[in-house]
Amino acid sequence: MFRVWKLVFGQPKYIFITLVIAMGFYLANAVLANIQNYSVWIPELGFFNSLEFIRESLFGFHETITITTFYSIIVIGLLTGIFFSIIHCKFSLTRKQETSSGLISTIALFLGFLVPGCAACGVGVIALLGFGSSIAALPFQGTEISFIAILLLCYSIIKVTSSFARCSLPKK
Repeated sequence: MFRVWKLVFGQPKYIFITLVIAMGFYLANAVLANIQNYSVWIPELGFFNSLEFIRESLFGFHETITITTFYSIIVIGLLTGIFFSIIHCKFSLTRKQETSSGLISTIALFLGFLVPGCAACGVGVIALLGFGSSIAALPFQGTEISFIAILLLCYSIIKVTSSFARCSLPKK
């Protein structure tokens, strides 16, 4: 497993892909959490003040959420980046997509994007859809869904990594 990770992340482009995806995940969550603020304030502020408002809301996003939510967004973003980097490397080497862990990976990515942290804080698609208070009624205010997503992403990464070295071409 570590040999595969060394092969993948020994190439700077896969480190770059991982970091871009992680940053994109963080920014997507910051935008989703502030989308209602943007729709109200941007028309009122003008162009340059709107840019400043957006910059402040994106870079100050970590101050508006709980520490658990912040770390879960970072971890889910990095794991998503790692997952896609490994898939991209495998695909570019074999020109074949991994399908055996596709369902679990899809569920993990969906849960991670749906509720990446505390839904009561307004983070994730679930809060945007208006179901944040429903998730907040869970024992840990939706944080358990983040942990499930993290566990499923870890499992998916391990599954894809373990199948990386095996040849999936039919034998003659």
